[in-house]
Amino acid sequence: VVALDDAALFAAQSQENIEKQESGLTAACLAYVIYTSGSTGQPKGVMTEHCALMNFREGFFKQLALCDEAYKNGWLWLSSFVFDASLKGIALLCSGIKLIVPTREQAKSPSELVNITRLHQLSVLNATPQLLDMIVKEPNLPAIDLISSGEAMGTVLQSFISFVKQNGRVLLNGYGPTETTVNCAFSLQSQSKLEVIGRPMVNTALYLLDEKQQLVPQGCVGELYVGGDGLARGYLNRPELTAERFVDNPYYLSSDPHSPSRLYRTGDLVRYLENGDLAFIGRADDQVKIRGFRIELGEVEAQLAQQSEVDSALVRAIHIAGSLQLVAYIKPLVAKGSDEHHDFARYLKAELKEKLPEYMLPSVIMVVDEWPLTPNGKVDKRALPNVKVGELTGDYIAPQTRVEQVIVQIWSELLGIEASKISRNANFFELGGHSLLTVKLATEINRRCSTKISLDRFFSAVTVEAMAKLCEGYDTAKSYQVIKPISPPHGDKHELFMIPGVASTENDFAWLAAQLSAHGYRIYACPHKGLLDGTLPYNSVEENVTAIVNGIVQQSKDTQGIRLIGHSFGGLLALEAANKLSEQGIKVELILIDSYFEQHRQHKKHAAIDGGEMGGEKPLPTDIDSLLICQLEVLERRQSQWLRDYIPSVHPAVTVKYAYATQSNFCIESYHRYFEQHHDKAVEYTSINAGHMDILKSEDLLKLMLEQYLD
Repeated sequence: VVALDDAALFAAQSQENIEKQESGLTAACLAYVIYTSGSTGQPKGVMTEHCALMNFREGFFKQLALCDEAYKNGWLWLSSFVFDASLKGIALLCSGIKLIVPTREQAKSPSELVNITRLHQLSVLNATPQLLDMIVKEPNLPAIDLISSGEAMGTVLQSFISFVKQNGRVLLNGYGPTETTVNCAFSLQSQSKLEVIGRPMVNTALYLLDEKQQLVPQGCVGELYVGGDGLARGYLNRPELTAERFVDNPYYLSSDPHSPSRLYRTGDLVRYLENGDLAFIGRADDQVKIRGFRIELGEVEAQLAQQSEVDSALVRAIHIAGSLQLVAYIKPLVAKGSDEHHDFARYLKAELKEKLPEYMLPSVIMVVDEWPLTPNGKVDKRALPNVKVGELTGDYIAPQTRVEQVIVQIWSELLGIEASKISRNANFFELGGHSLLTVKLATEINRRCSTKISLDRFFSAVTVEAMAKLCEGYDTAKSYQVIKPISPPHGDKHELFMIPGVASTENDFAWLAAQLSAHGYRIYACPHKGLLDGTLPYNSVEENVTAIVNGIVQQSKDTQGIRLIGHSFGGLLALEAANKLSEQGIKVELILIDSYFEQHRQHKKHAAIDGGEMGGEKPLPTDIDSLLICQLEVLERRQSQWLRDYIPSVHPAVTVKYAYATQSNFCIESYHRYFEQHHDKAVEYTSINAGHMDILKSEDLLKLMLEQYLD
């Protein structure tokens, strides 16, 4: 530290600048070390060189060129100097532009920040999405340009777009990890409803690579790697971490002066849009796997944020009661008293059940009055309130009968929760139960209560009370039905026959069937033999398809032809049934929903996704003496093998239409070209913005089927 007010300390020093050559400094010298915690929470010192810093300055002024020229009136410094976003203010200060530094109290008050904006006639504000969201909600904010940076905008994006459009201003999205020096890309976000990273800054190269560091096809999701003059040197005293995150560029060309030799691995998943912009999909570590289903936390957050009484939402995957579960944190539009939290959470759960499949529903919803923020304005996830088991069980109601007491004890043993904390109205799946544990549950209940209840009933009877009523009613196993009605039979439109995915049930189609039934369609399912009925599955595709075809012919009264719908693996059975029906001279229209054949040959976006189908992640319990378990395992393995071995062929008379889920794991355009090679005519297709399973609850799919595919 040099005390500049004491002239005696430096009076003997020369007042002349030394020659550059004498200093030994170059653009590769270290400019600063700045610490960032990233997603791990462990601080790491990022070493940034002068070259990277000056490259950022050049790119930042290109961003500002899109804003009103009045940005030169001044810059409100909303980032602490210990964070790299503060370098924007320093760059402007070094260029002669006034830097306005609010007090700590002012920085925490959105209304005070608005007053500063008006006082200094500022034309642009740059902040994290959370802080910017509070500012734009202030009534006296003048018309200004907005720059969001630091983290994804997520659910607040639309409010920003609405503000700038009403005021004739622009919204910029600045993207970049600290390791790439503040920003490595930016977008004119006000021209897109989808959150986009945009395009690279000056002297920056962006690569989209898969898990093997191979370039992904255009339009497919890949992890973003960044190269160029903005890259940091690495992490201070962390050579292993530096080697892990800063990697050699497999596509480096020594003959090209603009080809970077090193790349930084961001961990962000992105894809190219048709206009060349990069769209932010999510974090690679924000994909979680719960009960065998891969879930994007952002999808659940988006649905929560769309609820009328919700201001913003954040979803985390947390280990509770011995299993990984979704926990949603909600900030309501209007603050709720603590006595209102339970009813509000219950209301939100009921709303979500109409929008999301069961496996994507949060086990717990926690209400917060304000988001805890880190010093740089991001949500501090570690400061969010902890979840207790009591939040899962709800208001305690003691078991009323001996059977309920037995079931509570079984739950306690399976879930690792004290029996005294399990209410008779608690939800087995919300406490940590999953499909494989349900098998064990059914076995224990049938053994201890001397019943013979079929497994499928336990997926609908999810509380202690409901399971006890099953036992008291002594339900027996259902017989297998090749064709099963799943809607009222009195519709006046076509019959639709639906086939679900690997080892999955007709319940996958419940929402879609209900909507189509309301429009007059008669819906039938083709259940998988050997799944829940206590019988053995079919031995071959041919045997399975023959049974389906015979069942349809006997059931159908539709003189205009047959309409088949296959989802995922169900598309294989649907396609083969369509071929066989066409061979009999029956007109067939086939709709395939997110079905992919010869998957080993197809281009993939990123690490494998289950698509919600059973099997793979967890072995079946070995301590259950149950023929049903063996049959379930046989069915899953058998159908998976059928899918692996299957090469599609399409009868010339079959009309095929495809609906793809954009969030599934395969590159749609590439796969569709492959599929059309197996048909002698063009195949109509549409992409739906949904995941592999939740496409079956998509309003867009319903609209597509009603207006185009079924008209």
